[in-house]
Amino acid sequence: MTTLKEKQEQHALKLIEIITGKKYDIKELRENEEITKEFIDVYDTRLAKRLSSEGNLYYACQTRFPFFNIFVVSKYKEDFEEELANAKQGYLWAYVYNYDNPELSEFGTIKVDKDLNRIY
Repeated sequence: MTTLKEKQEQHALKLIEIITGKKYDIKELRENEEITKEFIDVYDTRLAKRLSSEGNLYYACQTRFPFFNIFVVSKYKEDFEEELANAKQGYLWAYVYNYDNPELSEFGTIKVDKDLNRIY
């Protein structure tokens, strides 16, 4: 039986392929997951603990002042179809940390280019 995490990982691979046009394998994705976790942990341990306790999959991140964008696959499988449709339009679900106003940090969709850089 496939676990939720395995389903999330397969879904993340689809999202990345839609956005970048490149196929990644599960090993590359898991390496990105670990790098993302380490980056979040180094940046803010409280944020890392909070995000890891939520059950979502954090598979990549990108930082460009004033935002730290952490790309997310929902823990809710019913969100997967909407996430795929959004990716086809260039949008990914992310937790966006706002360096200027941390209290305005939130989950939301952001527009990205083919290299996963946020587009304003």
